[in-house]
Amino acid sequence: VVLAKYDHHHHLNHKKHQKNDTTTTTDLSLFYGPKVDFVSAVKTAIDKDPPTGGGGSGKIGGFKVVQSHDIHQLVCGADVAGLCMAVITGIKYPSRISIKMLEELYADFHTKHGQDATIAPPNSLTKKATPLLSRLCQTYHDPAHTDSAHRAIASVEKVQKQMEQNIADTLVNTAKADVLEKKGEELKEATEVFTSNSSKLKREMKWKQLKMNLILAGLVLGVLLAIFVPVIIQHINKRAK
Repeated sequence: VVLAKYDHHHHLNHKKHQKNDTTTTTDLSLFYGPKVDFVSAVKTAIDKDPPTGGGGSGKIGGFKVVQSHDIHQLVCGADVAGLCMAVITGIKYPSRISIKMLEELYADFHTKHGQDATIAPPNSLTKKATPLLSRLCQTYHDPAHTDSAHRAIASVEKVQKQMEQNIADTLVNTAKADVLEKKGEELKEATEVFTSNSSKLKREMKWKQLKMNLILAGLVLGVLLAIFVPVIIQHINKRAK
């Protein structure tokens, strides 16, 4: 018999939709799968393999972990009187944290509603237990907030991702440096070729200029000879007479 239930996944999505909030500090999609008929899932799983209630009097124990289709997992436990606590999470959510939550839930629920649970009809304690269930779901919503081991793992994963990003950036920068170095070498070679061609062209231009000067000088000298030689010859002939 289901005495109380709370759908944290539904309330979380409803609240995010109202705030139009699509950001979060932790990728919680790893911990929470799509919405399912969790009441039927819990009843079916517990009917097939009920927890043994090995926690002793006033304690919850005999915890069982049932995974479904690599998406969800059910963690449940019970006391010797048959009062069962269960939670459905995503497949990545650590089961040890689910058990810790159920132990805390049992202690508070047993203190506040333990006597009512023995005589209450189905679903009659949902409204009374909602504040307690909501508070615990909020507390255990992000495993990094309640489990030091998970925080350490998350911190290591964060550092690892940062190192991988740094290595990737270094490789990109190295590749860019290699490209720049190659372009620099190509530019240097082009500069050397240009300098060599410029020197060669300069020498060729000087030689062409010298040839033009010699040709012009020869032409001027030829013109001068053509003018003065007949005059000189005529003058010599006159003196000879």
